[in-house]
Amino acid sequence: MVSKILSSRNYKEITAPYIQLGQFGPTSKVFQKPRGLCIDPSSQLVYIVDRLTGNVQICNLNGDYIGQFGEHGLTNADSITIIGTFAFITNFDPSRIYKFSLTDFSLISETDNVVHPFGITSSDDELFVSETDCNRISVFNPSLSKKRQLDNVRLSWCWSIQIFENILFALEVFENCIVKITIDFGLLIGRIYINQDGLSFSHAYYFCMDNSSNFFITDYSNHIKILSPSGKPLSIIDTKEFDCFLPRGIAVDKNNSIVVVFRSGAYSMLVF
Repeated sequence: MVSKILSSRNYKEITAPYIQLGQFGPTSKVFQKPRGLCIDPSSQLVYIVDRLTGNVQICNLNGDYIGQFGEHGLTNADSITIIGTFAFITNFDPSRIYKFSLTDFSLISETDNVVHPFGITSSDDELFVSETDCNRISVFNPSLSKKRQLDNVRLSWCWSIQIFENILFALEVFENCIVKITIDFGLLIGRIYINQDGLSFSHAYYFCMDNSSNFFITDYSNHIKILSPSGKPLSIIDTKEFDCFLPRGIAVDKNNSIVVVFRSGAYSMLVF
């Protein structure tokens, strides 16, 4: 789900983060193994999945800690999306999708009718989930019952997924490409190769999109790479310069601020 962008931004002008949050440690207010994240389009709060603690931590875009929830076995959680007042979280192993209320943070329901889910995103009242080991995308309704599968296209180790203007974009990690699929019938309509103009990825993890359909991709080699809709490089951010390593989840807010979390380093979240 792509946030509504209110203004354009020249990403080549990015030089340093303006928020640095969360030194690593044992308390509840810091991240220990952050993975996926999303920004609530209504509140603009940031929800970050922490694999080690099994929690989802909440902060605002100023870096202020808001709270946490999720002590329900989220030991291998990867991605999160929001529909209305509910959060939906994928748990890789054991294979689960969880539904939480954002009103009282209670666990509403869960399903195991899924195989090693990783990416999750939403469009209207549908959830789209990448089942990594099955090489497919499955579609659920908000009650977590499975509606259909987009299995006309066989995906190779698909992780992160996004939806933009009724097109599903799926990151094929080992193919260095983003696949474009229709969300109604699951038809392949194109591939965008992310290693153009000599740009290389050691291991792309997560990606997000802005309202101009630019791509923001985190790479295991301590880089954030920003690409045009056709895959041309727009900007590369070397996170080692800020003593942050192994970037994971990434999101762009409605004002084009870039939020990214890290596995290790001096800080676990940066906002550019």
